[in-house]
Amino acid sequence: MQITKLDEQENKFLKNFFLLIFFYILLEGGVRKWFLPNFRTEITLIKDIIIIWGILYSFNRGIYKRLDWQKNVIFLWTLLVIFWICVQMVMIENDNRIYLVGFRNWVLYFWFSLMFVNAFNKDILDQISRIILLTIIPMGLLSIAQHFLPVEHVLNAQSGLKEVEEYIFQVVFGIVRTTGTFSFVLGHTMYMYFITPFFLYFIDGSHKNVFSKKIKFLIVFCYFCAVLVSGSRATIVYCAFMYSMYLFYIAKNRKIKNIVPYLFWLLTLAIVALIFFQGAIDATFTRFVGSAEVESFGGRIFETIIGSDRAWQIFTFFGYGIGVTSNLSEFIGGVGFDLGEWEVDRILAEGGIVGLLFFLFKILFSIIVLFKSYSLSRISNNILPFFFALFIVIQIMTAQITGQITVHGFTFLGLALLFSMLTINFDLKK
Repeated sequence: MQITKLDEQENKFLKNFFLLIFFYILLEGGVRKWFLPNFRTEITLIKDIIIIWGILYSFNRGIYKRLDWQKNVIFLWTLLVIFWICVQMVMIENDNRIYLVGFRNWVLYFWFSLMFVNAFNKDILDQISRIILLTIIPMGLLSIAQHFLPVEHVLNAQSGLKEVEEYIFQVVFGIVRTTGTFSFVLGHTMYMYFITPFFLYFIDGSHKNVFSKKIKFLIVFCYFCAVLVSGSRATIVYCAFMYSMYLFYIAKNRKIKNIVPYLFWLLTLAIVALIFFQGAIDATFTRFVGSAEVESFGGRIFETIIGSDRAWQIFTFFGYGIGVTSNLSEFIGGVGFDLGEWEVDRILAEGGIVGLLFFLFKILFSIIVLFKSYSLSRISNNILPFFFALFIVIQIMTAQITGQITVHGFTFLGLALLFSMLTINFDLKK
């Protein structure tokens, strides 16, 4: 069944609604840590109310009616999770509010992402990507400022801390792990994950007649600086991986000589890093060496994707309660990291057999979208679908989606855009 196109008013609503949620996620951490540190739950609740309003508005406007099997899949998933929550409420003694958190994390935002299936054409997608890309300029400059400012400076505050220097996350003593506008370092990492496909799309030649040379320089400079001063191993490894995949993609699908300009970007980055950010490089190198001495990088990646031994050892059929490991439920009887640090650990612990189905569904989904997006990118000569799908697959297989608010938000923003990209009629390459 062919999906019915949206009218102009509905397209405008979805575009504006997406950007509203994007900027809310981008700024909510800053509001919490700099202005309203005691209102973390309330700020998140406001966002959820906005999401619910958007979903109800979309139902009212018939946006979901144009969908076929996509809507049915999410509807069946919703029924399954509701049924399993009811079973757990009988079998397990938890505060019932925990299950509301679980429903939010496991179901609600799927409906948000679903409304964007076939919602945008290429022009609207490019408009959104330009807006998102431009945020790297203030975010990059803020990261640079945080890196060079004292640890105890107000800009380096982190949510839940009282600006006590020794408790601020640092790369090495005296050099912070930058947080940007987010309340914690993980939020900034997720932002860099999210924006990197758009940055690759930008250096691949999109928007070349839109931005001035000064803006282009600022985008490149701020992006690379944000990576260099992040102090985050995950950010550096992810960005290096994505850039390597990009070079490989160009080499495989285009002429070899086309790689030369991109190697020039790497050389430029190296020169800038050596001149201006030697301290950041030394601190990050020290962090990599220190971490390598206490843990295996390969083992960490394996556990992140497959789950830890402990997670499989404590696995039970009914689980311990959907929502019980989320940081949103910590104040109502949740257990946080006690049942596992990785996302696989969390969903297995929370959902039991349904968590296992969720895990297997993620694997199947990842395989399908990678093949479909790669095919679409090759046919259209547009790299964005494949590299955005790559981001999503890394995200859903490794990130703490059901456990951390910002990770959850960026994941479902990403799914929304991916759902739209995979149904866009890109111009075929000549």
